[in-house]
Amino acid sequence: MAAPDGTLNCQDFSMFQDVLKVMRNIDDRIVHSLNTTVPTVSFSGRVDASQTCRQLYESVSQSFNLTFPPHQYTL
Repeated sequence: MAAPDGTLNCQDFSMFQDVLKVMRNIDDRIVHSLNTTVPTVSFSGRVDASQTCRQLYESVSQSFNLTFPPHQYTL
């Protein structure tokens, strides 16, 4: 996905497509998690929405940082 030195070269179109595919997959997982985790009106009384959102945010942040460490990729 990235060059051996850890940089992302967007001029290499196949590399760009691979990274975009991974990011879209991550986006799909986030949307799915939001749809299945955040309570609807009918469940809002049974679930602590702020705690659930906080846990989801922490989980997504941790996963993102493991997948795309901020210091590793440059555009």
